Amino acid sequence: MSKNRSFTKAKGKIKLKKETKTEVRSIIKNNNNTAQKKYLSSRKQLRVWLEAEKFDHFKTVASDNGTSMHRLINDFIDDYLLTCGN
Repeated sequence: MSKNRSFTKAKGKIKLKKETKTEVRSIIKNNNNTAQKKYLSSRKQLRVWLEAEKFDHFKTVASDNGTSMHRLINDFIDDYLLTCGN
């Protein structure tokens, strides 16, 4: 057997070496971020400053009604563009 393995086997369990764990985490992180970055590359971010209490209330009410703030804002923009946009 090769002593230069990236894992050891003890009591039926495989234990990864620290360097291998770091590399695996890096690969997983990069794969997850790649899809997210690709999706977000065609999007624009909208930032709106609100009073903290107003934000918290909005978030709570949206959640209580089974939706998200993001969905409500996107729906509002769609409706507004249909009504007022060209």
